Amino acid sequence: MQPPSLASHPPGPLPSMTGLRFFAAVVVFFEHVRMLPGLESFEMIGGYGGMGVSVFFVLSGFIIAHNYLGTEKQPSSWRGTGNFYLSRFSKIYPLHLLFLLIALPLAFQSSTSPLNPSYLPQFITLADRISPWGFLAMGDPPNKLAWTLSCEIFFYLLTPLLFAVIAKLGKRQFAILSAFILAFGLLQVFIYHTDFLKISPSALYATGPFRLLDYLVGIALLIVLRGKKSPGNAAFLSGIVYLVMVRLFEQHLESYLPRHLTYLPGAALLIFGCPNTTGWLRKLLTNRISILLGNASFALYISHEIILRYARYGFSQLDIRFDPITGVIVILIAFAGLQFLSIGLFRYYELPVQKWLRSKLRLR
Repeated sequence: MQPPSLASHPPGPLPSMTGLRFFAAVVVFFEHVRMLPGLESFEMIGGYGGMGVSVFFVLSGFIIAHNYLGTEKQPSSWRGTGNFYLSRFSKIYPLHLLFLLIALPLAFQSSTSPLNPSYLPQFITLADRISPWGFLAMGDPPNKLAWTLSCEIFFYLLTPLLFAVIAKLGKRQFAILSAFILAFGLLQVFIYHTDFLKISPSALYATGPFRLLDYLVGIALLIVLRGKKSPGNAAFLSGIVYLVMVRLFEQHLESYLPRHLTYLPGAALLIFGCPNTTGWLRKLLTNRISILLGNASFALYISHEIILRYARYGFSQLDIRFDPITGVIVILIAFAGLQFLSIGLFRYYELPVQKWLRSKLRLR
Protein backbone atom coordinates (compact mmCIF):
# COMPACT_ATOMS: atom_id res chain seq x y z
CA MET A 1 0.00 0.00 0.00
CA GLN A 2 1.28 3.47 -0.92
CA PRO A 3 1.82 5.83 2.04
CA PRO A 4 -0.15 9.09 2.00
CA SER A 5 1.59 12.26 0.87
CA LEU A 6 2.57 14.73 3.56
CA ALA A 7 0.30 17.31 1.97
CA SER A 8 -2.67 15.20 3.07
CA HIS A 9 -1.13 13.97 6.34
CA PRO A 10 -2.28 16.05 9.34
CA PRO A 11 0.23 17.20 11.98
CA GLY A 12 1.09 14.37 14.32
CA PRO A 13 3.28 11.26 14.44
CA LEU A 14 4.74 9.92 11.21
CA PRO A 15 5.12 6.16 11.78
CA SER A 16 8.10 5.63 9.47
CA MET A 17 9.95 8.52 11.12
CA THR A 18 9.27 7.04 14.55
CA GLY A 19 10.82 3.77 13.41
CA LEU A 20 13.81 5.59 11.95
CA ARG A 21 14.47 7.20 15.34
CA PHE A 22 14.96 3.76 16.83
CA PHE A 23 17.52 2.73 14.21
CA ALA A 24 19.39 6.03 14.59
CA ALA A 25 19.59 5.44 18.36
CA VAL A 26 20.85 1.89 17.76
CA VAL A 27 23.70 3.25 15.64
CA VAL A 28 24.71 5.55 18.50
CA PHE A 29 24.51 2.64 20.96
CA PHE A 30 26.90 0.55 18.84
CA GLU A 31 29.32 3.48 18.80
CA HIS A 32 29.48 3.51 22.60
CA VAL A 33 29.21 -0.16 23.53
CA ARG A 34 32.80 -0.53 22.35
CA MET A 35 33.93 1.26 25.53
CA LEU A 36 33.47 -2.00 27.48
CA PRO A 37 36.78 -3.78 28.21
CA GLY A 38 37.82 -5.99 25.30
CA LEU A 39 35.26 -4.62 22.85
CA GLU A 40 37.51 -1.89 21.50
CA SER A 41 38.44 -4.15 18.59
CA PHE A 42 34.84 -4.31 17.30
CA GLU A 43 35.62 -1.55 14.83
CA MET A 44 33.07 -2.68 12.24
CA ILE A 45 30.14 -1.63 14.48
CA GLY A 46 31.66 1.72 15.43
CA GLY A 47 32.21 5.00 13.65
CA TYR A 48 28.56 5.64 12.81
CA GLY A 49 27.52 7.45 16.01
CA GLY A 50 28.01 10.92 14.56
CA MET A 51 25.87 9.93 11.60
CA GLY A 52 23.09 8.92 13.96
CA VAL A 53 23.28 12.34 15.60
CA SER A 54 23.03 14.02 12.18
CA VAL A 55 19.91 11.96 11.44
CA PHE A 56 18.40 13.08 14.76
CA PHE A 57 19.08 16.77 14.03
CA VAL A 58 17.67 16.66 10.50
CA LEU A 59 14.72 14.60 11.70
CA SER A 60 14.07 17.13 14.45
CA GLY A 61 13.75 19.98 11.94
CA PHE A 62 11.52 17.85 9.72
CA ILE A 63 9.13 16.75 12.48
CA ILE A 64 8.87 20.18 14.11
CA ALA A 65 8.12 21.75 10.73
CA HIS A 66 5.55 19.03 9.97
CA ASN A 67 3.74 19.67 13.25
CA TYR A 68 3.99 23.46 13.41
CA LEU A 69 5.06 25.26 10.21
CA GLY A 70 1.99 26.67 8.47
CA THR A 71 -0.43 24.90 10.82
CA GLU A 72 -2.82 26.15 13.49
CA LYS A 73 -0.17 25.26 16.08
CA GLN A 74 2.54 27.50 14.58
CA PRO A 75 3.98 29.51 17.51
CA SER A 76 3.03 32.98 16.27
CA SER A 77 1.51 34.44 19.47
CA TRP A 78 2.87 34.74 23.00
CA ARG A 79 0.58 31.94 24.12
CA GLY A 80 1.44 29.74 21.14
CA THR A 81 5.17 30.36 21.63
CA GLY A 82 4.94 29.59 25.33
CA ASN A 83 3.08 26.34 24.69
CA PHE A 84 5.57 25.39 21.97
CA TYR A 85 8.46 25.84 24.41
CA LEU A 86 6.57 23.91 27.08
CA SER A 87 5.94 21.05 24.65
CA ARG A 88 9.58 20.80 23.62
CA PHE A 89 11.22 21.42 27.00
CA SER A 90 8.91 18.97 28.78
CA LYS A 91 10.14 16.37 26.30
CA ILE A 92 13.84 16.96 26.96
CA TYR A 93 14.39 18.12 30.53
CA PRO A 94 12.81 15.32 32.66
CA LEU A 95 15.08 12.59 31.27
CA HIS A 96 18.01 14.99 31.00
CA LEU A 97 17.82 15.96 34.68
CA LEU A 98 17.35 12.36 35.82
CA PHE A 99 20.43 11.09 34.01
CA LEU A 100 22.48 14.16 34.87
CA LEU A 101 21.98 13.24 38.53
CA ILE A 102 22.87 9.62 37.81
CA ALA A 103 26.02 10.72 35.94
CA LEU A 104 27.33 13.13 38.59
CA PRO A 105 29.40 10.57 40.59
CA LEU A 106 31.19 9.50 37.40
CA ALA A 107 31.70 13.11 36.34
CA PHE A 108 33.30 14.16 39.61
CA GLN A 109 35.74 11.22 39.67
CA SER A 110 36.63 11.33 35.95
CA SER A 111 40.37 11.25 35.28
CA THR A 112 40.07 12.67 31.75
CA SER A 113 37.40 15.38 32.09
CA PRO A 114 36.51 15.97 35.76
CA LEU A 115 33.44 18.13 36.34
CA ASN A 116 34.08 21.73 37.36
CA PRO A 117 31.18 22.59 39.71
CA SER A 118 31.18 26.21 38.54
CA TYR A 119 29.85 25.04 35.17
CA LEU A 120 27.07 22.91 36.63
CA PRO A 121 24.38 25.59 36.03
CA GLN A 122 25.16 25.55 32.29
CA PHE A 123 25.00 21.77 32.20
CA ILE A 124 21.72 21.68 34.13
CA THR A 125 20.04 24.23 31.87
CA LEU A 126 21.65 22.83 28.69
CA ALA A 127 23.15 26.22 27.91
CA ASP A 128 26.69 24.87 27.45
CA ARG A 129 26.60 24.56 23.64
CA ILE A 130 24.57 27.68 22.85
CA SER A 131 27.76 29.59 21.96
CA PRO A 132 30.69 28.38 19.81
CA TRP A 133 33.13 30.19 22.11
CA GLY A 134 34.19 29.10 25.58
CA PHE A 135 32.50 25.70 25.70
CA LEU A 136 35.78 23.78 25.49
CA ALA A 137 36.83 25.27 28.84
CA MET A 138 33.76 23.70 30.44
CA GLY A 139 34.79 20.17 29.49
CA ASP A 140 32.29 17.41 28.83
CA PRO A 141 28.84 17.54 30.44
CA PRO A 142 28.23 14.86 33.11
CA ASN A 143 26.07 13.04 30.57
CA LYS A 144 28.37 13.23 27.58
CA LEU A 145 25.53 13.02 25.04
CA ALA A 146 23.78 16.03 26.58
CA TRP A 147 25.69 18.33 24.21
CA THR A 148 23.20 17.26 21.53
CA LEU A 149 20.31 18.28 23.79
CA SER A 150 21.90 21.70 24.22
CA CYS A 151 21.95 22.02 20.43
CA GLU A 152 18.27 21.01 20.30
CA ILE A 153 17.42 23.67 22.89
CA PHE A 154 19.13 26.24 20.67
CA PHE A 155 17.07 25.06 17.68
CA TYR A 156 13.84 25.27 19.66
CA LEU A 157 14.58 28.75 20.97
CA LEU A 158 14.98 30.00 17.40
CA THR A 159 12.06 28.07 15.91
CA PRO A 160 9.25 30.65 16.39
CA LEU A 161 11.38 33.31 14.70
CA LEU A 162 12.49 30.93 11.94
CA PHE A 163 8.92 29.88 11.17
CA ALA A 164 7.71 33.47 11.16
CA VAL A 165 10.35 34.38 8.58
CA ILE A 166 9.75 31.26 6.47
CA ALA A 167 5.98 31.79 6.49
CA LYS A 168 6.46 35.27 4.98
CA LEU A 169 8.46 33.87 2.05
CA GLY A 170 5.39 32.31 0.46
CA LYS A 171 6.17 30.26 -2.63
CA ARG A 172 9.84 31.19 -2.38
CA GLN A 173 10.31 29.28 0.90
CA PHE A 174 12.32 26.39 -0.48
CA ALA A 175 14.45 28.46 -2.89
CA ILE A 176 15.49 31.05 -0.31
CA LEU A 177 15.98 28.49 2.48
CA SER A 178 18.09 26.31 0.17
CA ALA A 179 20.26 29.28 -0.81
CA PHE A 180 20.79 30.12 2.86
CA ILE A 181 21.66 26.49 3.68
CA LEU A 182 24.24 26.42 0.88
CA ALA A 183 25.79 29.72 1.97
CA PHE A 184 25.85 28.63 5.62
CA GLY A 185 27.51 25.34 4.68
CA LEU A 186 30.16 27.12 2.60
CA LEU A 187 30.82 29.48 5.51
CA GLN A 188 31.47 26.48 7.74
CA VAL A 189 33.90 25.02 5.20
CA PHE A 190 35.72 28.37 5.11
CA ILE A 191 35.91 28.49 8.91
CA TYR A 192 37.14 24.88 8.95
CA HIS A 193 40.14 25.78 6.78
CA THR A 194 40.97 29.12 8.37
CA ASP A 195 41.27 30.76 11.77
CA PHE A 196 38.25 32.93 11.07
CA LEU A 197 36.59 34.18 14.28
CA LYS A 198 38.81 31.79 16.29
CA ILE A 199 36.21 29.02 15.92
CA SER A 200 37.54 25.49 16.35
CA PRO A 201 36.48 22.39 14.39
CA SER A 202 34.95 21.12 17.65
CA ALA A 203 32.72 24.18 17.76
CA LEU A 204 31.55 23.52 14.21
CA TYR A 205 30.63 19.96 15.11
CA ALA A 206 29.22 20.32 18.60
CA THR A 207 27.52 23.69 19.10
CA GLY A 208 23.99 24.79 18.36
CA PRO A 209 24.69 27.76 16.06
CA PHE A 210 26.52 25.58 13.53
CA ARG A 211 24.45 22.40 13.84
CA LEU A 212 21.44 24.61 13.10
CA LEU A 213 22.33 23.75 9.50
CA ASP A 214 21.09 20.18 10.04
CA TYR A 215 17.83 21.45 11.52
CA LEU A 216 17.29 23.81 8.57
CA VAL A 217 17.86 20.96 6.11
CA GLY A 218 15.08 19.04 7.86
CA ILE A 219 12.74 22.02 7.52
CA ALA A 220 13.61 22.38 3.81
CA LEU A 221 12.90 18.69 3.21
CA LEU A 222 9.49 19.03 4.82
CA ILE A 223 8.65 21.96 2.54
CA VAL A 224 9.59 19.89 -0.51
CA LEU A 225 7.63 16.82 0.57
CA ARG A 226 4.49 18.82 1.23
CA GLY A 227 4.41 19.45 -2.49
CA LYS A 228 5.33 16.03 -3.84
CA LYS A 229 6.35 12.50 -2.95
CA SER A 230 9.95 11.37 -2.85
CA PRO A 231 11.35 8.21 -4.49
CA GLY A 232 10.98 6.56 -1.07
CA ASN A 233 12.97 3.33 -1.08
CA ALA A 234 15.52 4.56 -3.62
CA ALA A 235 16.28 7.72 -1.63
CA PHE A 236 16.37 5.89 1.70
CA LEU A 237 18.67 3.11 0.53
CA SER A 238 20.88 5.65 -1.27
CA GLY A 239 21.28 7.43 2.06
CA ILE A 240 22.44 4.22 3.72
CA VAL A 241 24.94 3.48 0.93
CA TYR A 242 26.22 7.06 1.05
CA LEU A 243 26.81 6.94 4.83
CA VAL A 244 28.64 3.59 4.58
CA MET A 245 30.89 5.06 1.88
CA VAL A 246 31.57 8.11 4.03
CA ARG A 247 32.54 5.81 6.90
CA LEU A 248 35.01 3.98 4.65
CA PHE A 249 36.67 7.19 3.42
CA GLU A 250 36.11 9.38 6.47
CA GLN A 251 39.75 10.09 7.26
CA HIS A 252 40.36 11.26 3.71
CA LEU A 253 37.21 13.39 3.62
CA GLU A 254 38.11 15.15 6.86
CA SER A 255 40.96 16.85 5.00
CA TYR A 256 38.36 18.78 3.05
CA LEU A 257 35.13 19.01 5.04
CA PRO A 258 33.96 19.09 8.67
CA ARG A 259 32.68 15.68 9.70
CA HIS A 260 29.07 16.72 10.12
CA LEU A 261 28.96 18.16 6.60
CA THR A 262 30.06 14.83 5.16
CA TYR A 263 27.22 13.13 7.08
CA LEU A 264 24.53 15.64 6.16
CA PRO A 265 23.69 14.51 2.57
CA GLY A 266 23.22 10.92 3.74
CA ALA A 267 21.03 11.97 6.66
CA ALA A 268 19.00 14.18 4.28
CA LEU A 269 18.48 11.27 1.86
CA LEU A 270 17.22 9.06 4.68
CA ILE A 271 14.73 11.68 5.84
CA PHE A 272 13.74 12.53 2.26
CA GLY A 273 12.90 8.93 1.44
CA CYS A 274 11.55 7.79 4.80
CA PRO A 275 7.91 9.05 4.59
CA ASN A 276 7.38 7.39 1.19
CA THR A 277 9.06 4.03 1.73
CA THR A 278 7.07 1.01 0.58
CA GLY A 279 7.09 -2.78 0.83
CA TRP A 280 9.52 -4.53 3.15
CA LEU A 281 11.27 -1.30 4.08
CA ARG A 282 8.09 0.37 5.21
CA LYS A 283 7.13 -2.74 7.21
CA LEU A 284 10.56 -2.65 8.88
CA LEU A 285 10.10 0.97 9.90
CA THR A 286 6.42 0.90 10.86
CA ASN A 287 5.82 -2.49 12.49
CA ARG A 288 4.50 -2.46 16.05
CA ILE A 289 7.88 -3.24 17.65
CA SER A 290 9.74 -0.56 15.68
CA ILE A 291 7.13 2.02 16.66
CA LEU A 292 7.36 1.08 20.35
CA LEU A 293 11.16 1.18 20.29
CA GLY A 294 11.07 4.41 18.29
CA ASN A 295 8.89 6.04 20.92
CA ALA A 296 11.34 4.86 23.59
CA SER A 297 14.39 5.87 21.53
CA PHE A 298 15.01 9.14 23.38
CA ALA A 299 15.22 7.22 26.65
CA LEU A 300 17.65 4.77 25.01
CA TYR A 301 19.71 7.60 23.57
CA ILE A 302 20.03 9.58 26.79
CA SER A 303 20.59 6.61 29.13
CA HIS A 304 22.83 4.12 27.36
CA GLU A 305 26.17 5.93 27.45
CA ILE A 306 25.98 6.58 31.20
CA ILE A 307 24.99 3.00 31.99
CA LEU A 308 27.77 1.67 29.77
CA ARG A 309 30.27 3.93 31.56
CA TYR A 310 29.20 2.55 34.92
CA ALA A 311 29.49 -0.98 33.52
CA ARG A 312 32.98 -0.21 32.19
CA TYR A 313 34.02 1.10 35.60
CA GLY A 314 32.69 -2.01 37.32
CA PHE A 315 34.33 -4.41 34.88
CA SER A 316 37.62 -2.52 35.15
CA GLN A 317 37.56 -2.71 38.96
CA LEU A 318 37.03 -6.45 38.68
CA ASP A 319 39.76 -6.71 36.02
CA ILE A 320 37.34 -8.27 33.52
CA ARG A 321 37.98 -8.15 29.79
CA PHE A 322 35.86 -9.88 27.16
CA ASP A 323 37.18 -12.04 24.35
CA PRO A 324 35.51 -11.64 20.92
CA ILE A 325 32.97 -14.46 21.37
CA THR A 326 31.96 -13.37 24.86
CA GLY A 327 31.95 -9.80 23.60
CA VAL A 328 29.20 -10.55 21.09
CA ILE A 329 27.09 -12.05 23.88
CA VAL A 330 27.74 -9.03 26.10
CA ILE A 331 26.69 -6.65 23.32
CA LEU A 332 23.43 -8.55 22.78
CA ILE A 333 22.68 -8.63 26.52
CA ALA A 334 23.47 -4.90 26.89
CA PHE A 335 21.31 -4.07 23.89
CA ALA A 336 18.33 -6.08 25.13
CA GLY A 337 18.65 -4.81 28.69
CA LEU A 338 18.83 -1.18 27.59
CA GLN A 339 15.76 -1.66 25.35
CA PHE A 340 13.70 -2.93 28.28
CA LEU A 341 14.98 -0.10 30.47
CA SER A 342 14.14 2.48 27.79
CA ILE A 343 10.60 1.17 27.33
CA GLY A 344 10.08 1.31 31.09
CA LEU A 345 11.45 4.84 31.28
CA PHE A 346 9.25 5.93 28.40
CA ARG A 347 6.04 4.44 29.78
CA TYR A 348 6.45 5.07 33.49
CA TYR A 349 8.59 8.22 33.71
CA GLU A 350 8.95 10.17 30.47
CA LEU A 351 5.31 10.18 29.36
CA PRO A 352 3.70 10.70 32.80
CA VAL A 353 6.03 13.60 33.64
CA GLN A 354 5.44 15.18 30.23
CA LYS A 355 1.68 14.97 30.62
CA TRP A 356 1.79 16.36 34.15
CA LEU A 357 4.00 19.31 33.18
CA ARG A 358 1.90 20.14 30.13
CA SER A 359 -1.37 19.95 32.06
CA LYS A 360 -0.07 22.18 34.89
CA LEU A 361 1.88 24.75 32.88
CA ARG A 362 -0.02 25.02 29.60
CA LEU A 363 -1.06 28.59 28.71
CA ARG A 364 -4.76 28.88 28.01
